[in-house]
Amino acid sequence: GWTPNQVGLLLVFRAGHRIRAGHRIRWVFSNVTKGASVYSQSVKVFCQAMAPVGYIEARGRALNFDNQELWLKDLTLLCVVGIEDPVRPEVPLAIAQCQQAGITVRMVTGDNVETARSIATKCGILTELNGREDGVVMDGREFNRRIRHPATGQVSQENFDKVCRL
Repeated sequence: GWTPNQVGLLLVFRAGHRIRAGHRIRWVFSNVTKGASVYSQSVKVFCQAMAPVGYIEARGRALNFDNQELWLKDLTLLCVVGIEDPVRPEVPLAIAQCQQAGITVRMVTGDNVETARSIATKCGILTELNGREDGVVMDGREFNRRIRHPATGQVSQENFDKVCRL
């Protein structure tokens, strides 16, 4: 085991298992979340893994957070945690009142798309109409693609307004 002073890299990843490659961490995370269907229940899942201080550098790899493949190797998986942040009881009513007053309510979050969809449905922002969702759910990459000018990469107010009208 490692002493507390040696524990350095903690990442938000079945305890004690050695993870030898980055794809294994994604596999564990994917199977835990899919098996529990936690995203559809508004549960955020965090996996935690560690490597001792200096371990990555000692293996001849620089600690470069831009390239996960270099440092998501040879980690020890500590735990998988699920956290639910339930919708407060007054929120759906407040949103319904805004909608009845003619206000279009949008939700912007950094959550996983499935978690965001679940929360928006529980709040009354996203509803089902004839068996189909009445609304748009997109991840950050798609949102940024839609609001930025293709040539300059700058946020375009016109494009932003189009996304808000979806």
